[in-house]
Amino acid sequence: MLYKFDWELDGVPCEIRVTNFFRQKPLGRLSDDWVDGQGYVDIEYEVWINGERAEDLESLIDDAENARIEAEILQEEKRRDKASRDEHYSSRY
Repeated sequence: MLYKFDWELDGVPCEIRVTNFFRQKPLGRLSDDWVDGQGYVDIEYEVWINGERAEDLESLIDDAENARIEAEILQEEKRRDKASRDEHYSSRY
């Protein structure tokens, strides 16, 4: 698990545990593969309640809810990237 955050699915409080996050930046014409050329993000997460995986609740996630969860994960990744850059630059000077 990379990190977790609180969420609510179908009125049930739960945790979203991010298990994988990978961002392929666009490589443009340098890439042999159009997917890498365009860039993409691969996100994997699980739903947990009271320390146990809630696969039954995961099955209720529709496309719209998945988009909201992934948007939250992308926002968290942006915050983490910024904090990492800030820490890097503040330690250099």
